Amino acid sequence: MRKLSLIFIAAVLACGLAQRAFPQDKPAEKPAVATQGSAGPSSGARAEFLEEIAYYEQRYTRLAEAIPADKYAFRPGDGVRSIGEVYAHISAANYGIASALGTQPPAGLDFKAIMAASADKAKVTQVLKESFAHFRQASLAISDADMDKPQKMFNRQTTVRGAFVMITGHFGEHLGQSIAYARVNGITPPWTEETQQQQKAAEKPKPQSRTAFPLGHHAERKLFVCPLRRDTNPVAPAHCARRHGATIRPSHESNVERFDGASPFR
Repeated sequence: MRKLSLIFIAAVLACGLAQRAFPQDKPAEKPAVATQGSAGPSSGARAEFLEEIAYYEQRYTRLAEAIPADKYAFRPGDGVRSIGEVYAHISAANYGIASALGTQPPAGLDFKAIMAASADKAKVTQVLKESFAHFRQASLAISDADMDKPQKMFNRQTTVRGAFVMITGHFGEHLGQSIAYARVNGITPPWTEETQQQQKAAEKPKPQSRTAFPLGHHAERKLFVCPLRRDTNPVAPAHCARRHGATIRPSHESNVERFDGASPFR
């Protein structure tokens, strides 16, 4: 059973990684990059990386808020992170990666305390948002001239630009994991639910208006009703209408409506 659960998680995880390249919803505009007073770059590697941070920050925080508090301790099997521990891991990683890029964590930050509170939804979501704000500032502190400088990231030697790619991959990996955990618990990611609602609204058939067809030779231009079948058939047959000289459009012959007044053919 545990083997099947892990296979399912791996499959959905792969879908989560693919989702970043082919998102389920098509946003109307790029995610806003909050800079807290600092002017962010408008182009280049840093600008692109900041957009990625904003994208994943939105995904993580919205999904974390959509998960019920009593599900934060859920884990699909022994030896793997729980829902809350995945979010706590991302928060700790945001601070740790920022430190590797040259921005030290806030004074007094306790990484063990972050992990210890992983079952507390309120604390987890608060720290998650704070960690993304800190990580954003660390990215803004990097200069465009630093992109090709050597940088060690995840025990691999690369450049600062290469580190940006690796960090984005780390975000995508654990977002896919979080989506899998949510799905297993019957929770649809908020952005997917919004897209589904929009699709349903677009597919909903519009009510068709009923067209009135007036009699061509009657001054009052009332709708025609067959005098022989007015009590039993609310829609007059086209051949009966022609018999009494009514003007009927060929494409609407079966849609001649009755009227409430007295029939002119009594």
